[in-house]
Amino acid sequence: MKNLSAILALMILLFAGLACSDSGRSFASNEKPADENARREEKHEASGVYIEWLKLYRDDGSGDEGEEVEAFKTTDNPQHFIAQLSEFEGGTKVKFVFTAVNAGGEKNYKIAEKEIETNSFTNRAVFTFKMPKGFPTGEYRLDAYINGKVSKTVNYKIQK
Repeated sequence: MKNLSAILALMILLFAGLACSDSGRSFASNEKPADENARREEKHEASGVYIEWLKLYRDDGSGDEGEEVEAFKTTDNPQHFIAQLSEFEGGTKVKFVFTAVNAGGEKNYKIAEKEIETNSFTNRAVFTFKMPKGFPTGEYRLDAYINGKVSKTVNYKIQK
């Protein structure tokens, strides 16, 4: 009987040790991946070329990109946008869709769209847009697509 108690106690300790060796992992069915960037990287690796960053630039006065900005002024006309691609891959189609989210009395109004095809010597796509009379204040969005799929979006404001 003493041996049976010892074996039972040993089995309980063994099962308790196995249960604790899970290293804190959760098995909840509704658990979401912890790192959004890791999911994006997995998606990008699976799809090839992607946009690493998308930035806004004020005009330098001669029609080229000047100072990088996070928002534009109504007098910033034209506006420049640069998309940095992950790879130098000729034939990549980069499409920019410029939308007034809430500006000039319009909501979710597509203002312009432009598609650029890259060559093997560049991993940047540049989009420049100019309005005939300047830009109204409000909220805007630029969506950048790679080969028909949204790769990066930037939301920004135009203010006085």
